[in-house]
Amino acid sequence: MPALPRTYTRDVLSVMSMCGMYDAAGQWAYEVGIPAKSSVSGAILAAIPDAIGVGVYSPGLDRHSSSVRGVAVCRELSDRFGLHVFADPSESRLGRIVRPGRREESTEMYPFGDGWLPDGIGEAP
Repeated sequence: MPALPRTYTRDVLSVMSMCGMYDAAGQWAYEVGIPAKSSVSGAILAAIPDAIGVGVYSPGLDRHSSSVRGVAVCRELSDRFGLHVFADPSESRLGRIVRPGRREESTEMYPFGDGWLPDGIGEAP
């Protein structure tokens, strides 16, 4: 069951993409590419419709009032699994890969290896 009716999804994701990370929204869209909303509590919520939702929490904040570790985890997830919503679908490693010669996207999932996140991910600088 969706958390939000589809009629609102476009609007909410647009606002999250444009200003959900406050003053760092442009840099976030360019580098991470996942619609997200941060909070001064240290929480970050990110979403890719029909794919995943991510919630992270760590209270140490950066100069933009976003969680230092939360930003690092989201950046790593985006890089590692090709989640940037503006990237070529062939860069994804979560089964959204368009295979050569096919127009439709695969829904097949691929293994992530032994560990989900490497040591050191999300540690404060």
